[in-house]
Amino acid sequence: MEVFINPTVACGDCYACKELQCENVCEKIGFLGIHAHTGAFAELMNFEARRGIHLPADLPLDVGAVLEPVMVAKHAAMRSGVKPSHSVLIVGCGPVGLGLLLVCKQMGVKKIVVSEISQRRLALAREFGAHVVCNPKEDDVVAVTKKETDGLGADFAFDISGTAASLETAVRSIRIQGTVSVVALFEGAIQFKPNDLLLMEKSIRWMFAYSEEDIKDVIRDFGANKEWREKIQSMITLRLGLTDAVEKGFHGIIDRKEEHVKILITSNRGIME
Repeated sequence: MEVFINPTVACGDCYACKELQCENVCEKIGFLGIHAHTGAFAELMNFEARRGIHLPADLPLDVGAVLEPVMVAKHAAMRSGVKPSHSVLIVGCGPVGLGLLLVCKQMGVKKIVVSEISQRRLALAREFGAHVVCNPKEDDVVAVTKKETDGLGADFAFDISGTAASLETAVRSIRIQGTVSVVALFEGAIQFKPNDLLLMEKSIRWMFAYSEEDIKDVIRDFGANKEWREKIQSMITLRLGLTDAVEKGFHGIIDRKEEHVKILITSNRGIME
């Protein structure tokens, strides 16, 4: 039996855990391998049985292993309030951004514009069904977004890059009273112009991680659809064993970002090919 391990580590006693039932915003939030316990770069690891969520028997293990970014995207989409009648700008098309594109397509969102500098990721965005793709090194993303939305701007923009430039692009690309949803982690403080929001009553919301419900929804919806499975598999640009994790994995995604979307590291030889 295969399972997806919910990596969230929560205290269970704070307001978020007890009253809101939202472990993803626990006051003492942690994640397996990052803030708490040992990581998963090992052949064996221990975890609480309740953290294991069954994967369908016919779901390829490599798909199950890279569903996590789609869960982040699912949570962001549900929290944002996006509906099929809306227009969306996605700033950044790494695994979470591409996952969000798939979620929006599944929801039937009428117009999806994406912004990304990596040609490989832009190609995947086209394959995944983005209506318009932009490269901010070549295109005026704000102008393109407004052109595609009758001059108004997108109803929602998602910042998945986490830079001052990406946030500014997202804010400037939404319509009056539109909403920016920030899904990215920022490396530090940034300069920000609050009047760009204030004068047009634009809003910013913040989205973090996912709930157990999001996990189950993604496993159910994407695990059962062969077309979605194949798209998720196409995000895997390299498969490595544990011994190559640091040099070819971590350094590979840092030094050769243009070449990669998602690197899968595993001790299971069955999903190396």
